[in-house]
Amino acid sequence: METDKLYGLHFQKIACSKEWLKKMMITEKRQMNVIRHFRYPELACCISEGAQHLRQLNLNQMTDYTIVRGFYTHHRGHFIGITATSEGPLFFYDKQCFKLSEGKFMITLEHDDKRNTFSFWWDGVEICRLNYQRQLYQYNEGIVDDDGIRDFFAWLYLSTGPRKFWRFQKFYTVKSS
Repeated sequence: METDKLYGLHFQKIACSKEWLKKMMITEKRQMNVIRHFRYPELACCISEGAQHLRQLNLNQMTDYTIVRGFYTHHRGHFIGITATSEGPLFFYDKQCFKLSEGKFMITLEHDDKRNTFSFWWDGVEICRLNYQRQLYQYNEGIVDDDGIRDFFAWLYLSTGPRKFWRFQKFYTVKSS
């Protein structure tokens, strides 16, 4: 498999077309969605229904693709993301999928001086715990945290809070085709 790097991230060097996506859908008997990387719009993840197939691709090398609602990030070898489905938002962590509309999830984001810790819980069981360096920025005369503009985990935490989840769920629920 030939790979290339962009922003220090590996992605597969393949030309992706609607014909390739149709072939994957026929051979794998699964719907394939293309969602954008949260920070790098040139990158995308081709994800099959059930997340059995995940590929990171460079959109500059693709033709005739359709982007669906959702974002993903690649953190220390793991694919983590959200994609819209007919049943509501689907959170994926590598090949594990969780329908957020079932309401069995909890997301936490803890801070210390230099690091953030993102945790995703499903039905009382911690599925993933990710540590990463905090993104702090100079704003006016103070230092502020990234509020989800550049930080996927902060965005997800803020978007799925109790007061905002109904809007998030509505936006990430799409009609089935």
